[in-house]
Amino acid sequence: MFKIITLATPPASNSTSFPLLVWDQVQPLIEVNLNSSKNSCFVLENLGNASASNINITLSGIQPSWQSTSPTFFSVINAQSSGVVCTTFNIPSDAVQTDYPLLLNASDSVYNFSSFTLRVSSNQTNITREQANQSLQLAEQEIQNAAAAGKNVTIANLDYGFAVGYFNSGDYNNAKIYADLAYNEAVNAPLLLVPPPTEFPLPLIYLGVATVGVLILLFSFIAIKGRGSKSKDMQELKEKWSENVKSKLGT
Repeated sequence: MFKIITLATPPASNSTSFPLLVWDQVQPLIEVNLNSSKNSCFVLENLGNASASNINITLSGIQPSWQSTSPTFFSVINAQSSGVVCTTFNIPSDAVQTDYPLLLNASDSVYNFSSFTLRVSSNQTNITREQANQSLQLAEQEIQNAAAAGKNVTIANLDYGFAVGYFNSGDYNNAKIYADLAYNEAVNAPLLLVPPPTEFPLPLIYLGVATVGVLILLFSFIAIKGRGSKSKDMQELKEKWSENVKSKLGT
């Protein structure tokens, strides 16, 4: 069963002939193992009643170094004719084992695209549930240790979540891959950037203490001086009153 999506520019109302590009023989799923190559071919048909010219072919969705597509250009595909496009997938050994959605596109004055999935998998023995679960436990413990040490475990937690999702769906290969990835990211996680506490330099502390002390002494001096002044005034009044009384008694 082939997955074909057709999208073309409609003809002008006064035109009776136009090209119509359609992809054919595009497998919905292409699987390639790590560190291996695989060749797949696709057919581009022109079902219209006019020629299509200057057609560019592109394949997107993975790193360019992982694929080689040929040809990438057709000068013309006549009406009711077709062209063959082949892609060689070269998957490196360190590629992440997962499904990659790819888009195969042909465009000129009209265009058409088709999508399919490239599955990158391991050619090794399938991982068991126990092996995947062990990797999950190790990753969880290492993430907890890293978080307790003040490390940023955001990325590790993200990949751990992917691992749990794969595990719950029964994909133990990818569960182990992402659990191991989360473990390594937790080990190498950077420290969280925490701003240092605000501290006052010692000279400022000493200055503040000295200022408070000076103010206390100043207020004490003013209070004492005020009381002394009032006492002196009262003494003068008493002396003047005594002199006044003596002068009157003498007369």
